[in-house]
Amino acid sequence: MNYWILLYKNITRNRLRSTLSFCSVVIAFLLFGLLGALNSAFNSGSELADNYRLVVSSKSSMMKLLPVSYVDSIDRIEGVDAVSHQSWFGGYYKTPRNSFAQFPVDIDRYLSVYPETKIPPEQLERFKANRIGAAVGEKIADKYNWKLGDKISLTSAIYSTRGDFTWEFDVEAIFPSSEKGGGQLMLFHYDYFDGARDFARGEVGWLGVRLGHSKNASLVATLIDSRFGNSSTETKTSTEKAFGEAYLKQFGDVGFVTKIILSAVFFTMMLITGSSISQSVRERMSEIALFKTIGFSDFSIVGLVLMETLVVSTAGYLVGMASAYGLTELQLVKDSLPNFSIGTENWFFALFISLIFGVVSGVAPSLTILKSNVALTLRRNY
Repeated sequence: MNYWILLYKNITRNRLRSTLSFCSVVIAFLLFGLLGALNSAFNSGSELADNYRLVVSSKSSMMKLLPVSYVDSIDRIEGVDAVSHQSWFGGYYKTPRNSFAQFPVDIDRYLSVYPETKIPPEQLERFKANRIGAAVGEKIADKYNWKLGDKISLTSAIYSTRGDFTWEFDVEAIFPSSEKGGGQLMLFHYDYFDGARDFARGEVGWLGVRLGHSKNASLVATLIDSRFGNSSTETKTSTEKAFGEAYLKQFGDVGFVTKIILSAVFFTMMLITGSSISQSVRERMSEIALFKTIGFSDFSIVGLVLMETLVVSTAGYLVGMASAYGLTELQLVKDSLPNFSIGTENWFFALFISLIFGVVSGVAPSLTILKSNVALTLRRNY
């Protein structure tokens, strides 16, 4: 008899039970794909970090501002190639739902620390000449249909100007995306921002430091923190990657939470599917005894059971991960959460899990088959 026909008959013997088991596997891999994409989105910043850059922030809190005078002081430290400052503006376009990153910067200093931001020369000159000019990443410009010369208004959730939280800008430059994610932010002049805001003048959020050599990172970080060790605003200097990871941990360890949830999901899924297959095998014990009588070996019957669990798990993997991929590709999702993608490593890891799951969930019913006695089984059922 053809083994594939036997496999098909066994899987479809109780279609309701098989469908429910299959759906539980699909949901588990759907969650795996979405949580993996969420984890990737949260970690994308640290993964893109440059080994040649340090970030200087306040030692007491990432929310505490630093004096802008620190820029010139750090610029004189040996091993430092360039220094720039940034501040979180916290603005949105029209509604709070349209939030994205905006930084007031000294554009020349910024480009020397973040050379991956490539602004077309003629647009850069127009941006520099306009005090309320803005340089916008192309993804942001495309999303809101902004063109060069457009006048836009952003509302800041933090900073006001003369009591009004609405700030006016002219779009003078649109720069392309880069591998470092440079197309998803807006830059504008620090001089305009600092002169117009109602409070915290002369202060910035954090400093970016570009090094001459990545091997000097630890030494330069120590020199920077030592320089401001006795000041009213002590600093904490870390690599760009460490800074990004520390920032994300303010929201909790997403990776750890993801692993806990997925472990619970897959453990539950394994129990459900294993129980379902065990029940199916128990109902077929008389048939299995007959197969053994006519010459089927224990090995071939156990192989059929393992094939059942593997077919269910791999089919659930394909449908679940494909569904997760479809959801991550929705434009609404991409607009709300950049870099929300499953990633090749998650596809392969999910496949590995599906194979392991298929084998493990088939162990219990296989042991039942190996321990069964043909004579007793036939006597009990006939």
